[in-house]
Amino acid sequence: MGTRSTVKFYESYPDEGKNALIASVYQQYDGYFEGVGLDLVDFLLSRRYTNGLNAETGYTLKTANGPGCLAASYIATHKTEAGDVYMTTSDDTQEYNYRVYFDMKKYLSGIMNPDELITVEVRDCNDCILFPAASPSELRRFITVEIPNRDYEELYGNEN
Repeated sequence: MGTRSTVKFYESYPDEGKNALIASVYQQYDGYFEGVGLDLVDFLLSRRYTNGLNAETGYTLKTANGPGCLAASYIATHKTEAGDVYMTTSDDTQEYNYRVYFDMKKYLSGIMNPDELITVEVRDCNDCILFPAASPSELRRFITVEIPNRDYEELYGNEN
């Protein structure tokens, strides 16, 4: 049995307190921080963010022309065969739920650094925060530095 997760992409309008869901993805396996979590932050940090496309920006899946393009690129790079990755509904919750907020005000003002433009939050199936909204690099640090320095029971509880 896999560790299920969702990755949801939002256009975020923090000044107005609004978030508009643009894509909701269900992943059957490896939903824990060191699996989908690490893959997601590496994906977010490896994109080139633009507002408009041309020969200079390029047209590859490594270029994200806004939040819709970013979400579509995530799906295109992860859906490589039948099963495992599915589109899902907005109310779907699993063991791990990654929320990617793309700040539209910053984007439209020309900020293209993913650590300023994007925040990621992780919640469990009961909507409890596992990792508070922070930059992709901060989540990466949590996964690669803090998690290895904690014991399994502290992170995941005693399953016995």
